[in-house]
Amino acid sequence: MTHRQFQPDSIEINNDAPSPTHHHPSLVWVLPALALLLTGCAKAPDQSQTHAAEQNPTSTTTKTSTPPAASATPTPTNLPTATWTPTPSQMPTDTWNIFGPGLVEIPILLYHHVEHSPDSTIYSIDIQLFESQMELLSQLGYRTITHMQLRQAIYEGALLPPKPILITFDDGHVDNYINAFPIMQTYGLTGTIYIVANRLDSDGFLSVDQLNDMINATWEVGSHSMSHADLVTLQPEELRVEILDSRLLLEDRLGVEVRSFAFPYGSFNEEIIGKIQNYGYRTGMGVGKINSHTASTIYYLSRHDVHGYLTMEDFRSLLSSNGIQ
Repeated sequence: MTHRQFQPDSIEINNDAPSPTHHHPSLVWVLPALALLLTGCAKAPDQSQTHAAEQNPTSTTTKTSTPPAASATPTPTNLPTATWTPTPSQMPTDTWNIFGPGLVEIPILLYHHVEHSPDSTIYSIDIQLFESQMELLSQLGYRTITHMQLRQAIYEGALLPPKPILITFDDGHVDNYINAFPIMQTYGLTGTIYIVANRLDSDGFLSVDQLNDMINATWEVGSHSMSHADLVTLQPEELRVEILDSRLLLEDRLGVEVRSFAFPYGSFNEEIIGKIQNYGYRTGMGVGKINSHTASTIYYLSRHDVHGYLTMEDFRSLLSSNGIQ
């Protein structure tokens, strides 16, 4: 089967020597008085002229395979490169540690609805319970990071807070903005929200303006496909629409890079994993029960689905399943 593949955009990770001094012999016939006068009137050396050493910025090399040449599908142009701007709670301190390279153990949480829900379900969590969970994370010292920071840790090693965590939301429900967003701001936490592209600006889902508010608060946006279809049931051209075209649409509407993909229903196979990589994504988000991540799982990272009926003790256990307390 021939696959049309997409060349992902690159991500920005993202003297003249002074002339020899010529010394002239002293003029021994100069009268001491004249020498003293000249000394008093001598011009101070010009301190404004300095020789700036050319600095070599530290480069970050991401170990990814270069996919084949792109198909005729145009890529968005003139889009700003997404960069990580730390919030006050994320600013590096003396206590930050190097994670990786190789195996990295970091919990990734997955939410859907955050709403007033007397009958919480798998996909809906009550606002008060959600706030209690965010408060606990803050009290325990957890700090949110981005999917690209996790990728860098796995491939190269990265300086991260002592207790890093990723908080993600699937589907792009409007209650994520109304309820979850302000609560997380209160505790200095940020997240990544995975949008179903054809639901953008539709009833019950996030608008472009709302997403821009979140982006300006250093949230990240990922794709959750074009229509939330079960990818394993689709033909190659349909997969291209769900995976590639959803990314291009979101980048065009939001003006940011979209480099992470969340699998609808957590459903995947090896062909789909290959397309996720070839269509320009740097990470893939699945579901699972562990906090361990390696290069072999970078396109299907394990996320804990936070069900609405979990107790606080249940929630706390999600954080420590790999020894993180």
